[in-house]
Amino acid sequence: MVAIENENKGSRKREWIKNIAIIFLTIMLILTFFSNTIMNYSLPQVATRYVESGSISAQIRGTGTVEAVDPYNVVVNESRVISSVAVKVDSFVEKGDVLYYLEDRESAELETAREELAAAELAYDKAVLSGGLTRSEVAAIENGQVESLTQSQARLEAADAKIEELQHTVNVYQANVNATQARIDTLATSKIDASSEAKALAQAEINLNNGTAELAQAQTAYDMVSSLPDGDPVKTDAAIKLQAAQDKVSQLTAEVSNARVALELKTGSADITNQISDLEKQKVGENNALAAAKINLENAIKEKEEMLNEILVKMDIADAYKTIQDKKALVAELEADSVGATVTAPVSGTVTGLAYTAGETIVAGEPAAVIQIEGKGYIMTLSVPNKQASTVKVGDPVELQNAWYYDDVTATLTDIRNDKTNPGQNKILDFQLTGDSLVPGQSLSVSIGQRSVNYDLIVPNSAIREDNNGKFILIVESKFAPFGNRYVAQRVDVEVIASDDTQSAIKGGLYGYEYVITTSTKPIESGDQVRLSEEMN
Repeated sequence: MVAIENENKGSRKREWIKNIAIIFLTIMLILTFFSNTIMNYSLPQVATRYVESGSISAQIRGTGTVEAVDPYNVVVNESRVISSVAVKVDSFVEKGDVLYYLEDRESAELETAREELAAAELAYDKAVLSGGLTRSEVAAIENGQVESLTQSQARLEAADAKIEELQHTVNVYQANVNATQARIDTLATSKIDASSEAKALAQAEINLNNGTAELAQAQTAYDMVSSLPDGDPVKTDAAIKLQAAQDKVSQLTAEVSNARVALELKTGSADITNQISDLEKQKVGENNALAAAKINLENAIKEKEEMLNEILVKMDIADAYKTIQDKKALVAELEADSVGATVTAPVSGTVTGLAYTAGETIVAGEPAAVIQIEGKGYIMTLSVPNKQASTVKVGDPVELQNAWYYDDVTATLTDIRNDKTNPGQNKILDFQLTGDSLVPGQSLSVSIGQRSVNYDLIVPNSAIREDNNGKFILIVESKFAPFGNRYVAQRVDVEVIASDDTQSAIKGGLYGYEYVITTSTKPIESGDQVRLSEEMN
């Protein structure tokens, strides 16, 4: 029994090992046969197109606003209330036809002008009365006999020169008075406290007495050796000492003399008193001359101020009088140009704009209506990038979108110019338009450019890529594998030679039957493995 049981256990163990082996082999077979399919689901999916031949039309498309060429603006120079409007937009009017009916009353501009004229006349009367001018001077101003600015400047410059000269005279006289006073002050202060000078004189006299004694001693010493022959050292030394004593006495004598003079100046001698008296008399004369010079200067300054005031008063009165004449002319002009009960069309043409409705007030000087003169055309402009503008030229054919709706409209490209609002980036295309169905302000869509040209290699615009090395495309290359083909993206550098809205013509290392990648579910680079979209499979 034990042997049978052990045999059963061994059999079950072998069965279990066999089952594991079968499962393992099954999984390996699945992974082997379906590994390519599993891996494909992790790859980026791409959409592709054949590189093919075809035609491209490099056209510019855009929408602009129709504008009238030289529209006639009907301008009313008075603020008047509109009673009713006689025409509608797009109505054709003949010259003289009524555009607006107006309320029968004077304009606000005429009423205001008359009020301003009355105020100007009052201001003029006040200026004349307050100016202090004679009637002959006022009459001269009214007759236009007004001094010019150059003449007034010349008078003021002459007055300034006179003032400058008189100021110089005052400065000179003032300097003389100041100098005389300084001399008086110096002499007057010299009589005060001469003790230091007296002490200096006494000391100088003592020094002189001592020097005289030394000279006597030196003279005696020399006399005692004078009988010695010349050149004897003793005699020579005595002679040197005698000469030194003599020089010292001469110097001390001069110091005593100088000290005595200083003391006399400080003690107030009769000569100093007389000098001060003479200077005081001189100062009186100089002060009188200074006072007269100051009066002359003040008078000159006052004369200039009066002259300037007179000039300004006359200028103000002349300006006030001119204001009156201007206001009178304005009143006369408004009265002559006063609009009657209507505003009429000054030219024949189509009414393209009416600025007012019944009950509104016309703003003076602004267009009340716009008339497109019969026979005049229309224009339109488009702003496009410089690159697009370089693909067209004046005279290229222009096509209208929805041409069936504008069957009577023609458009011509007349000019290509810089866009001042975006210089260096955009160009303005000018179009000349004709057609009875055109209306200023409507939008018009056009396309312009060269006619279709055939090219050997054309790809969708979405296939064109660009990096620092230039423009390129990615094509799909097929590589054989044991369990199916693999697809790899490869870079091909290209040059774009023409484009339109959807596709581009290119040059590069291509044969013309390659698959080019247009889109991908993930970013891809050259050399990456990809999977094709279901459509391609």
